[in-house]
Amino acid sequence: MLRIGKVTKLYPEEGKIQVTYEDSASASMPLPMISNGEYNMPAIGERVVVAQMDGEGSSKGFVLGTYFNTENRPSATSGYRKDLTAGVYVECIGGACKVHATSIELDADKVTLGGQTVSDILKRIENLESRETREMRAKWS
Repeated sequence: MLRIGKVTKLYPEEGKIQVTYEDSASASMPLPMISNGEYNMPAIGERVVVAQMDGEGSSKGFVLGTYFNTENRPSATSGYRKDLTAGVYVECIGGACKVHATSIELDADKVTLGGQTVSDILKRIENLESRETREMRAKWS
C-alpha cells in the first residue's frame, strides 16, 4: 500500500526516516530510504511517498522519496536538473551542462578542459602574464 507522510525524524547514519502519515496522524517506525546508490535524505517536514507492507503496521516499508507538490515546486521546467544541496545544482539542456556552486574542488590526477589539461592551461596563462609584464616594463623603460 502506498501512503503519504511528512518526515518527522532523520536517522542519517542508518539511511532511515520516520514519518507521520497524513491519513491517520500515526507515526512510522524508522523506515529505510530508497537510495539508488546516492545519499539524498529529505528535510524534516517534506512530504514523502512510503511503500507500506500490508498487515505489517508501521514497522515494514520503504520511503520511496519526495514528490512535487504546492510546497515542493520543480526548480526547472525542461531538460535535466539535479539539486544537490541548497544553491548547488547540475543543469543540462540539450548538449550543454552547467554546474552551479560557490566553489568547485576537483580531486583527480588529471583534469582536461576542451582537450587540454588544466596544468597546460595554467602554464599558458603564466606565459601570457609573464610576456605582458615584460612588455609593460619595456614600454615604461
